[in-house]
Amino acid sequence: MPKTDTKTRILDTAERLFAQKGFDAVSLRNIIASAKVNLAAVHYHFGSKLALIQAVIARRLRPINGERLAKLAEARAKAVLCLLMFVCLFVCLLACLLVCLFVCLFVCLFVCLFV
Repeated sequence: MPKTDTKTRILDTAERLFAQKGFDAVSLRNIIASAKVNLAAVHYHFGSKLALIQAVIARRLRPINGERLAKLAEARAKAVLCLLMFVCLFVCLLACLLVCLFVCLFVCLFVCLFV
């Protein structure tokens, strides 16, 4: 089993204990006893129990948030592509209508003048 650093050991232990017993039921003393570190290490790395739970949550949310941002960027790119396709379609339809209109006008003018 690889040796983990003190900060990671505290985070892992706090996460496990908070999940098992709840935030209010776990004391810093429970965490330091289970992680086999001293209280000064918890205060050095986190400062307080509240900062510790925030670090535990942030550690799990960071990869989730990264994935969420990547999916949003992908969705944004698809939306821009769809909008461009819609605009191109609209322009093509408008061009077709104008061509048809000019052809009709030309035919009418030709018929009126030469028939």
